[in-house]
Amino acid sequence: MSATITNVHGTKWMEELKIMCDSAEAKLAMNGKELQRPEINRGPDHEAPKKLHEGDLYLCAESLEALEGALGAVCEAVDSVFVNNGPKRAFVAIRPPGHHCSASYPSGFCWLNNVHVGIMHGILSHGLTHAAIIDFDLHHGDGSQSIAWQHNSRGVGLSKNAAWWKKTSIGYFSLHDINSYPCEMGDEEKVKNASLCIDNAHGQNIWNVHLESWKSEAEFWKLYENKYSVLLEKTRKFLKEQTERLRAANQNAKAAIFFSAGFDASEWESSGMQRHKVNVPTEFYARIARDVTKIAEEEVD
Repeated sequence: MSATITNVHGTKWMEELKIMCDSAEAKLAMNGKELQRPEINRGPDHEAPKKLHEGDLYLCAESLEALEGALGAVCEAVDSVFVNNGPKRAFVAIRPPGHHCSASYPSGFCWLNNVHVGIMHGILSHGLTHAAIIDFDLHHGDGSQSIAWQHNSRGVGLSKNAAWWKKTSIGYFSLHDINSYPCEMGDEEKVKNASLCIDNAHGQNIWNVHLESWKSEAEFWKLYENKYSVLLEKTRKFLKEQTERLRAANQNAKAAIFFSAGFDASEWESSGMQRHKVNVPTEFYARIARDVTKIAEEEVD
């Protein structure tokens, strides 16, 4: 199995997911319990596996093919940006989504973390040294933040002889609604994680900003300029500091920005999705894309 995937998700979860996909059709035909976790050797110190949430996860006979296609599309997009004189930007429209999936636990319709697999592909295949994830969505990307934290933690204090990919750095910067999933039930740990702000400490660069309600577009753009744009400032700072650190050590720096783009905070979403009365106007998506493109161009320069 490709290290691009196992460096993010390990081997045990990938083994388990394949078994579940391969047996999904037969289980659905029998009793509809395709999410029952298989009995596999998870190691002597491994706790009993958590039950998967049936409300927002499901599998069928073609699920593995769909997952492989999604990851393949992400990796192909990364290749197109880094190979020869190709485009400097790529957009990948894929399902299933990924930002709720942690290293070994799926949730929120997400079985694998697409954006982290894309970053790892950039690291292993194109020498990426650091990457920033900008995640805009109604919901906090708890899985993406967790993987970034674990990756960065492993990189602190490594020996000179450690695998170079473990020394890379990933920043996570998110705009979301603190009252929506996964925080809707008020779980203390989830709310704290979705509110975490840490700036270049303990190897971490993570910044979360919460959406607010607005009554006019003028009011929204004031929020954008005075509150939401801090994500742009933190992204710029992270990229600059990592580049300067590497160059000071006479190492090459190669960075990328990955959008984890969710559109369920749109003002045109269903009333059920907007039950907490926060959203963004359509122009937000074009504006943040332009602003992040400027940051990417600064990094190239």
